[in-house]
Amino acid sequence: MAPSRYFTIAELIATAQPGFTDAQRAGAADPKIAAALNALATTILDPIRVHAKKPVHVNSAYRCPTLNAKIGGAPSSQHMSGQAADITLRTTEAELWDLWRWIAWESGLPFGQVIFEDSRPDDTTRGAWIHVSLGVPYRAAARSGAVLTWTPGGGYRSVSADPGPRR
Repeated sequence: MAPSRYFTIAELIATAQPGFTDAQRAGAADPKIAAALNALATTILDPIRVHAKKPVHVNSAYRCPTLNAKIGGAPSSQHMSGQAADITLRTTEAELWDLWRWIAWESGLPFGQVIFEDSRPDDTTRGAWIHVSLGVPYRAAARSGAVLTWTPGGGYRSVSADPGPRR
């Protein structure tokens, strides 16, 4: 497999949670996880970076099961298989929203899920980010191409049509 143009394995396994560095490295050494991380970077994240025309910051990609549990990740999270990333542009919420819309309705990327997640108003320190994961063959075809939003008060909501700009 060709390496990612913009993302390193170190970037995709990094965590700000203390005490997990060794477990993250050990998990990423698994050939299946390493291959998934490479596929995530080359088929999903690299095209997003090209479209954005600016650096894409990876908040979280691979998570070892213990780290995933500690932060409250879903028990079946694709993060634990190296198949998902939470990203941001470190820009305005409107620009991040537009990127989410592009991924969902214009990009043609083979994603499993794309979720615009906004922790506000409950958590003003984290703001908004995009969760994006690999689709087929990593996720069943019937469950791929899912477009959602998430907020603390509203939970997950499926979005079936482009909601337009958010300003």
